[in-house]
Amino acid sequence: QRIAVARLLLLKLGLDGADPRWSSSVLGRLTEVVLSAPGASVGDLFNALFEIFRDYPAELSNELANFVKDLVIQCHTSHRASYDSVDWLAFAQTISETATQPQLYLVLHAVPPNLISPKLAALIASGLQDTAFREETAGFRAA
Repeated sequence: QRIAVARLLLLKLGLDGADPRWSSSVLGRLTEVVLSAPGASVGDLFNALFEIFRDYPAELSNELANFVKDLVIQCHTSHRASYDSVDWLAFAQTISETATQPQLYLVLHAVPPNLISPKLAALIASGLQDTAFREETAGFRAA
């Protein structure tokens, strides 16, 4: 249920397309609402966003990429204990060859680098190679 609520809140920001609309204050309030549920963690937000990116495959636009970065920064800085408690290894293991570009970008920024396997790194690099964000995967290609 927590992921379903997070999903609805994220969809209200237009994340079912390539042009989401948000502000830092809106993102802060959204995060607080999601985390106010008993047993909630920022993992609920990331899992909901991952599902949205699967169910509404969109081009990886600058706006979508900026949203992902803002969410990661917001959760990492304002909710560090919750962020650190997420099972990022399990999250990373859900990625397959059918992952969308926004899903790959989310993993690239949210999952701690030490938990990204060489296979996943190659998948991210190849999945984003034809985008404006390919330079962000340069370390993966060099490894």
